Amino acid sequence: MDDPAEFTQHDMSFHATLAAATHNELFSVLLSPISNLWLDAIRTSLQAPRAAEDGLHHHRSILARVKEGDPTGARQAMCDHIDHSQSQVRSVQG
Repeated sequence: MDDPAEFTQHDMSFHATLAAATHNELFSVLLSPISNLWLDAIRTSLQAPRAAEDGLHHHRSILARVKEGDPTGARQAMCDHIDHSQSQVRSVQG
């Protein structure tokens, strides 16, 4: 978490792996064209206080719901993560 570049790569890998795990080819297809925008958003959000810690917390929550076989919970955890990430980007952009 101390290396923003490495954290960004792991963040993107987490989401790409999660998309692949859904076996829904549409997710992977949709991620590719927006990868540069997504990368910029991650880099921007990492400027917010506790961004890496919060991101890790959200990722763990999403993964826990997936492991539990709880698609509704996983969807909600992902929505919470997206909302929080958007909030961080807005706070940094002022």
